[in-house]
Amino acid sequence: MTNTMGFTDTALLELHFTATRSIRLPWYHGALWNALFRDLIRQFVDPVKSMFDLEFRIHPVETGCMAYEKGEPIHLGISFPFSRISQVTDLIMGFNDLTSDTGQLGPASLNLVSARCRVSSQTILPGSSAAHTRGNMYDTPWAAPLTAQMIRHQADRLARLEQFTLCLMAPLRLKSPLFWREKSGATYLDAGFFHAVPHALSHLLEATGMESESTMSLAPCPGLLREALYWQEITYGRKATTLGGLTGQISFTGTLSPAQALSLAAAQYVGLGKNRSFGFGFFTIPELSQDAPASLQPGLPLSRRIFSASSLSAALQDLPNSSPGPDGITVTDLKEAGTPFLERLSRRLMAGTHTQGGWKCYQQKKKDQRFRTITVFNATDRVIHRAVADFLVPVAESLLSDACFAYRPGRNPLMAVKKMAAAARRGYKTGVKADIQDFFGSVNIERLCDRLQGLFPFDDLSSRIREMLSFSGLSGLPQGSPLSPVLSNLYLDRFDQQMAAAGISMIRYGDDF
Repeated sequence: MTNTMGFTDTALLELHFTATRSIRLPWYHGALWNALFRDLIRQFVDPVKSMFDLEFRIHPVETGCMAYEKGEPIHLGISFPFSRISQVTDLIMGFNDLTSDTGQLGPASLNLVSARCRVSSQTILPGSSAAHTRGNMYDTPWAAPLTAQMIRHQADRLARLEQFTLCLMAPLRLKSPLFWREKSGATYLDAGFFHAVPHALSHLLEATGMESESTMSLAPCPGLLREALYWQEITYGRKATTLGGLTGQISFTGTLSPAQALSLAAAQYVGLGKNRSFGFGFFTIPELSQDAPASLQPGLPLSRRIFSASSLSAALQDLPNSSPGPDGITVTDLKEAGTPFLERLSRRLMAGTHTQGGWKCYQQKKKDQRFRTITVFNATDRVIHRAVADFLVPVAESLLSDACFAYRPGRNPLMAVKKMAAAARRGYKTGVKADIQDFFGSVNIERLCDRLQGLFPFDDLSSRIREMLSFSGLSGLPQGSPLSPVLSNLYLDRFDQQMAAAGISMIRYGDDF
């Protein structure tokens, strides 16, 4: 699809892999998939042209999952001009015969199980390239293209909506207009742009490549209703190159013109902004899901990874045998209950039938003689919170600012003091010490869960965590939950980024900075 007025039919495929060995990945997988398919395209599609030139795009759907064990599924979406379907089918059929290794993701670490066309819903199974013959493969076409007519059908529906949401499933890296660069210093669009600039959506629409007559119809343009956008820095390659972009959700109120709706509906399949060969700029419009091709799905919901019996067992072993919750059951009791208990708990969590129990509170005196409220949950619920925290910690470690020292593996107060001393040696003579009053109790859970949705756009993990943190009579993050420390760091990460952007050298330990 080259632009909204001149469609070329597009193939939309979902590839299903399994890991053939243990794999460790960064939060965002796009750069690694790009490296793999860059080599595959040279071999099967075109030895000269780049992925960008061929309009070949990847759509990672496992963002946030950083560890795969042998045999676990991994899914990936790809799109390309349908005229290339025969060459890409050859690539699919021959993938498992390849022996080259391109790094963390490649033929040596992946087995391609199947490929599904998101339009026709037909699936093919890779076989031996020696046994594969082109004639047998194309006697019955397995794939169908996404056509201009299908997109116009979605656009018609979008133009009738008075509110709609863009879910940025991968970082959006879009150059700021000159006036915003001069005002804010931001080279690329940031969350502040959408608050400060009326009709900010027009800049996204211009980035879709609308033709001039469509650009004339930009006013009026829907305005901002709500945003939950976060800037993410992605590091890739041997030189540790860094690319940043916005993830999350942004909602608008107002109606689009037919031309605007057509451009936005089409852009779901080609993306917006820079670095789209890395999967950047991929977004969806949830209100159009019923009219769209089959949606991309991760190979395994995060809940099945987090709440497996083995993950719960590891979480249980990490818990101290502190005071029991209202039910009187101790951590030691759960350890004695062993595997049968953990397997039953795992099944209830995966089925969504587990109900969080009660809690009790007590006052703990701090060094300044003030008190903090400590919440004590039932031991079973502490195991669940610990399992979620164990999953979140490596994700947080890949994203958090170097200014943050609390609740992080391998960091401690002494390291924060040493960094402060180093700043003094560099010439910093004046400092300000502050803390956030009642920080844990004042955390906005909705904002926190919005951030989690941006980190895990293809999963309902944020809603599961929202349920864990929704207590009648309690507000904010409960001190006493094993989940609260890592969530507090993720909540304050945007603050850390804003301070750094303002040129302020900051050291933060929890809510003290």
